[in-house]
Formats: sequence, structure tokens, C-alpha cells
Amino acid sequence: MLWHRTFAALAKPTIDAVKLLEADHSRLIRIVKKRIDERAIIHSRISEEMSTPEDIAYLKQLKESEPLQTAWDTWTHTRHLLEQTAPLLNDPDPTMRSLASDEFHSLSNSLTDTLHTTFPALLVPPSPTRHLSALMELKSGVGGSESSLFLSDLLRMYQRLASDADWKATVVGKNATDAGGIKDAIVEIKGQGVYDALRWESGVHRVQRVPATETSGRTHTSTVAIVVLPLVEETEAHDDDLFSMDDIKLEVMRARGAGGQHVNKTRPILVTTTITSPFYVYKSYKSALCLKYNKNDKSTACYEKKHEI
Repeated sequence: MLWHRTFAALAKPTIDAVKLLEADHSRLIRIVKKRIDERAIIHSRISEEMSTPEDIAYLKQLKESEPLQTAWDTWTHTRHLLEQTAPLLNDPDPTMRSLASDEFHSLSNSLTDTLHTTFPALLVPPSPTRHLSALMELKSGVGGSESSLFLSDLLRMYQRLASDADWKATVVGKNATDAGGIKDAIVEIKGQGVYDALRWESGVHRVQRVPATETSGRTHTSTVAIVVLPLVEETEAHDDDLFSMDDIKLEVMRARGAGGQHVNKTRPILVTTTITSPFYVYKSYKSALCLKYNKNDKSTACYEKKHEI
């Protein structure tokens, strides 16, 4: 009902129509204004050196809220232009009234689009993985040589996508076939928002076509399996730890059954229990973490299993 009432008011080029538009979206405007005020407070807390950990965190927050600040500046500037254009709607010159009316409608549509599309989109909480790059693995499946050709086409497609999106794509490894296809490949794609954009590409991709290697004109079905993993830089700082040691319980176990002195003295099993989740991990003593319990074992191999309680 408010949506129809707003557009009915905007059909008449008056400043009252804009006030009605703002009244219908007053709550949204208040929320955006509050975010802009909070951004100004964060900006005032940054020191002149801009080198402390707090300053780095503040700068990160400012960068994340920069699109909202730009949209707000555009909104206020458009609103100011509307106020300047409104008096010209009653100008005695017909030509001036016509130009002012066209300008007023254009500015009103801009304000409407900002309220209905731009502000709501920018107020959505950002994805926690928006900064991650991606590691993509492609492996040919059903189809033989045609599957390898299909994989090479997919690889070129993702490379072109990365080029168009200003991402950096690097082929870490690939196994080419004699027919000109690729049996499997691993691609490292770096850039802002890469993982969020490509994470849904994971799965089995299928194509039905007449391959270049077919001489009888028959249609073949080929598949390629794709796995997309998040890529985290080693130098990247994380605000939150993956786990807290307060939530981890470490226990050691001896072997069961008959045995000699070696069985009674050593503790070959380390049990790591996560208190906050229904999982625990058995890990053998062949881990560096277990050497403090068994100094005689110098092996670095590790074996672990996850069991659900």
C-alpha cells in the first residue's frame, strides 16, 4: 500500500512527494544515518600514526562501510538538488518549467532507487568469507577423451571469468592428454570475494554434445567434477580464533589386553575432546604433541580418526 501511495505522489512533481517518500522509509533512513554516525566515530578514533592494531581494525571497518558512505553522500546530494529544483516548477517560463519537471522526475527516481535497492542491499550483513580467495580442482569423469576436452573448456572459461573480474588465476598443476584435453587441473584464483562467487561451482558438471573426436555424429555425455576450497593466506590476520583451548580436553590412554612392561609404561593414544561439540579425536603418539608423554618415540607420522558420540 505504501509503495503504490509513494509512486502516486511522485507522479506529481512537488517537494511534498519527496517528503512522503522519506516518511514511508523513515525507519530505513534512520538506520542508515546511525551507521554513518558510527562510521564518523570510528574515523575519529584513528591515531595519526595509523600503525597500532586498533588503528588497523578501525581502517578495516571504514573500508567495509565505504560503499554505504558513498550511497549516503549520493542520497544527500540528490536531496539537495531536489530542493533547489522545486522552486523552478512554478517558474513563469514554460520552457524552464518543463526542464525543471524532467529534472525533478529524474532526481525523484534516483532517490526511489536508492531507498528500494541500494540501502537495503548495503545493510545486509557481509559474508564472513568475502575476503577469501579460492583453490579450484577440476577432475575429468565419465566420457573418456571427451571428458578431458570438456575440462579444458571449463578451465578456459574460469580463466576468462577471472580476467573479466580482475582476479588473478594461476594454474598450479595440470595433466594434459595426447588428444589436446586435460585430465585434471588445479587452479589458484586470488581476489576479493572469489570464494563466495565460485563456491557454488562445486559438484559434477555434465555436457551432452557431439565431440570433436566423434566421426559418426553421435552425442556423448561427459562429466567433470569440481571442488572449490577457500584459500587463506598465511600472513592474513584473523580476528577470531578457530577454537579456544578452554574448550579442548586432552587425555592419554594405554593399550588394553596382555602385554609387557612396554605396554604398561607408554601411553600410545592421545584423546582430544572438543567440549562444545559432539566430536572427539583419537590421535596416535606419532605426533609431535604426544612426544612430551613418550620421549622414546621420535616418529613424526600422525594417524587420527573422528568419531561421533
